[in-house]
Amino acid sequence: MKDKACKEATIKRRIEERNKMITTDQRKMINNILDKTYSKINLDRIRITTDTQEETLLNSKDEVQTEAINTFSALFRSRNHKFENLPEQWKDIYEPRADINPQIYDRLSDTPTEQEWNEMLNTTNDKSVPGISNISYKLIKKAGVKVNELFR
Repeated sequence: MKDKACKEATIKRRIEERNKMITTDQRKMINNILDKTYSKINLDRIRITTDTQEETLLNSKDEVQTEAINTFSALFRSRNHKFENLPEQWKDIYEPRADINPQIYDRLSDTPTEQEWNEMLNTTNDKSVPGISNISYKLIKKAGVKVNELFR
């Protein structure tokens, strides 16, 4: 009897927590519903190659952090592409195509109409694997009108 009361109290508490998440932390709520887990990388050492081609293992927290920042900054810096210096064989490939009307891109960012959305959903396969969001087409189809408006 005591075990049953404890389970009911736990269920009630979790329902209240989830209801609170609807207004305070929707991302956490959706991740919770979808049982989405995130893995965290613990970067406590890093191997570098010096200018003299000597490999060194850094394990000091400050050195690792500094090297990680430098590495990621170099990898993900903004690029200054100079297309005017392209080799001849690539210039034709990057030239705008005359057979494509540029106006086809004008409405690319427009929100799909309800009819377009429903037609798209009707063509999807319920058995397809969900993407990175882990929300399947089957789940989207079963969601209400307001939820589908948010997805659109």
